[in-house]
Amino acid sequence: MRTIKSRGKLNIINNIPQGKGSFKTADFLEKLVNGFIKYSGNYMEIVNESPFAYRERQLNSLFGPAMADFTDAFLTEIPAIRKNKAAKTESYGWVDFWARYRKVDFYLELKHSYGSYNSGVITKETMDLWAKAKDQTQNCSKSLLRMEDSDGIMVLPVQVIPIYEGIYFENEPSSIENTERLLEIQNFYHDELETSANWSALWIIHKDLAYDSYHVNGDKRVYYSAVLIVSNVTDIQ
Repeated sequence: MRTIKSRGKLNIINNIPQGKGSFKTADFLEKLVNGFIKYSGNYMEIVNESPFAYRERQLNSLFGPAMADFTDAFLTEIPAIRKNKAAKTESYGWVDFWARYRKVDFYLELKHSYGSYNSGVITKETMDLWAKAKDQTQNCSKSLLRMEDSDGIMVLPVQVIPIYEGIYFENEPSSIENTERLLEIQNFYHDELETSANWSALWIIHKDLAYDSYHVNGDKRVYYSAVLIVSNVTDIQ
């Protein structure tokens, strides 16, 4: 686990099998998460709310600047042809990000869901979106642009799962900087998704950011004590 000044702590679980591009991809994902933390923290300090508490579209405002910091170039909304093997049909769609890093063309399919600090279960929405992201990365890979000077392409599902705790106004949150419990949640998600997720990062948000950036939902305050980001890495194509 690594401490990031004024932002909190970062814990990465890397079970990526050694193969072509595995080290470059792990490096790419770590830099991406570092940028996500940087720009999320900047927003939280100024606005006093959590930008990742919204939906998938708002993630572009965090991942875009993050990629600008370390990739050679990037673009959002890349056209792709998706193949449905069962129905033997093709359809046109979009991949959320392309980025060039260390001569590899990275394509990212982003998903967003929520994880409850107290429930101890993974929601059906999270499981369904993860399965969808995996399917989307597999059924479009052959149609994606491969640059002439590229060492290959890597298509990654990336799911962002903010960990939240909803409490009544008169109570105090117990999740903020509860490192032991938050690491248990990361391990639980990683184990449950073990057959298809081999990399995860947990950002345990600094208490000053987490306390000030709650959201109001009816008669409750919703605190975001951590953000879990999971991915699945295969060999470069």
